[in-house]
Amino acid sequence: MNKEPEMKKQTRTKKVSQACKNARAARLKSRKGVGPGTKKSADELDFKLDRIIIYDSVPPCYELHIENKILRLTTAELLTPSKFRLIFTDHLHRVIRMPRKGEKRWEDHVDEMLARAEIVHQPDEASDRNFWNQTVKSVIDNLPSGDNREELEHGASVVIDGKKAFTLKTVLNIVQKTIEAIAPNTLAVILHELNCVPDKRFIDGKQVRIWLMPIKKAMDETAKNEQKTPENLDTGVTGTGVANYA
Repeated sequence: MNKEPEMKKQTRTKKVSQACKNARAARLKSRKGVGPGTKKSADELDFKLDRIIIYDSVPPCYELHIENKILRLTTAELLTPSKFRLIFTDHLHRVIRMPRKGEKRWEDHVDEMLARAEIVHQPDEASDRNFWNQTVKSVIDNLPSGDNREELEHGASVVIDGKKAFTLKTVLNIVQKTIEAIAPNTLAVILHELNCVPDKRFIDGKQVRIWLMPIKKAMDETAKNEQKTPENLDTGVTGTGVANYA
């Protein structure tokens, strides 16, 4: 049996396999920047970060100082390579070379940047959540007063058991004019934080889902700072419809 064609075939296969290995090794070598004349490895960033500041509001804001430019980023923009690349190009007018698939991922670079960050503490009013809470409270404080279920279901508040009663839908519709992103479940959490409690009551023969807030919590905060006179010292909450419902 003539084995020469089979041996030639095996030799060709070995040569092709070795050529593929050599090509792959050359690619890896170029990526890693091995050898004289190479500038940066594929794992390195092609910009110099001079300074990074974290403003610790909720959510935080990140300020990156790069080549005499200042980039202000959200968490999502910092963690997402494509978003970071767009912002980088807008500010520095060149396209950043992002790390290729190597030992270091973009998250690793972000971790290194955050490790050297300066932290600037922000007051509560700088946080979205605090702003949301204050907005919700202001809406509740300024709800018009009513005396029956129809008015309650159409944007008014009533007093039940000495507490201010309102519907979640009413507050949500008003708050969303200022904070479009707020969802019903988020609003419910905020209402709990404001010491409101959900309840069900029969009003004018129909069961209604309501939220109850203590009257002292529903009062405008500015009223606490007003100078009281003998005429208004014992004045209770005025302008609030009273409905005695069980």
